[in-house]
This record gives sequence, structure tokens and C-alpha cells, in this order.
Amino acid sequence: STLETTINAMRDKSTNLDASALRLQTLVEGMFEMVKLDKQVFVFTSGDLNQLAEQAVNLQRFLAEDKGIQMKLDLEASLPKVALDSNQFVRVMQNLLTNALKYTPQGGCVTVHTRQQDENVVLEIQDSGQGIPAADLPHIFDRMYRVDKTRTTETGGVGLGLGLAIVKTIVAAHQGMVEVESTEGVGSIFRVVVPAIVVSQQPDLPSTLQIA
Repeated sequence: STLETTINAMRDKSTNLDASALRLQTLVEGMFEMVKLDKQVFVFTSGDLNQLAEQAVNLQRFLAEDKGIQMKLDLEASLPKVALDSNQFVRVMQNLLTNALKYTPQGGCVTVHTRQQDENVVLEIQDSGQGIPAADLPHIFDRMYRVDKTRTTETGGVGLGLGLAIVKTIVAAHQGMVEVESTEGVGSIFRVVVPAIVVSQQPDLPSTLQIA
């Protein structure tokens, strides 16, 4: 009937307005977050990246189980310590894990790797998700960059790129770098590289801590 058609149209319009309002709210909150982060004073202490990785994965396990996604830890034993602002760096892990779970289908897998590489410590978050188009890869850490709309719509994401911009900012404050490898239909690997703390022993002198 005409009345039913009108009601359905109004319902669709209301849904679209709700989605637009959510995107706007997320955008505004993200902008405030970036402004705060730009003024953030980082407090660094000697930290255990393996321990932080375990905590981050445990926080996401319920979401992973709910989505039918397996989470694995592949952590190198005796990993060197890292100069960390743990409160900020855990956000790096949470943002990357949230993205990995968002874009990985049921039955997929998300694995967190750590290892030492020369004088650095490497953290990798690998997923078996849908991957990122090659054209988007150079831009995904840019503020406000939006990946293909179809990709974000299918996964329910707003696709505003603020999470990865936050990751880049925090990693840079740790004198590190973040990069990504991705193949559509195969998955992605987000790699964070930060300097290790090297403990040097000198005769008749206490151990000294030095950023490598």
C-alpha cells in the first residue's frame, strides 16, 4: 500500500540519518583525539612488549570468539626491553587488533608476532582478512583518509582513517615506524618497529641504559 511504502521510506531515511550522525560523531571525536595526541606528553619507562601484546590480545579475545576468529600469539622469548609509554602504546595494539578483527571473516585468524631485528624490536599483527587495495596502501596512515566506501560499508566501519593516524603518531613518538603489507583476498600484516634498549656492561661501573 501507499502508506506502507511511505513508512518504509521514512524508516530507510531515519536509518541513513542515524548512520550519518554516527559518522559525524566519530569524526568529531577523532579530531579532538588527534588534537589531544598532538599535545600529549609521553612518559617512557623500560617496558616488555611481549607482556603488552598478551594483555592486548586478552582484551580482544571475547570479540574474536564472538566473530568466530582465532587469535594466536607468536612471541620471541627473551625479547629486549623497549622504552615505552605503555598507556599510549597499548592503543597502537588495540587499534591494529580492532582493524584486523573488523576485516577478517568468520573462520579467519589474527596472529601477533614479536621478534628482535638488529637493534630494534618488531611487532607484527597479521590477519587473514580481505586485504587492502594497492591504491590505498600509501595513504592509509594519513589523517582522514577513507578507504573504498564499499569496504567500509560491508564491515560496518566508518572508514575515516583516524585509528591508523593515531597509530602512526604514537609510534613516531617512540622513535619508531609503522608499515603495512597487504594482498586483497589474502590479508594484511601491520608492522611496528621500535628501538630496543641495549644494556651495556662496563668494568667497575653500573649497567647503563641506552636507546639503540
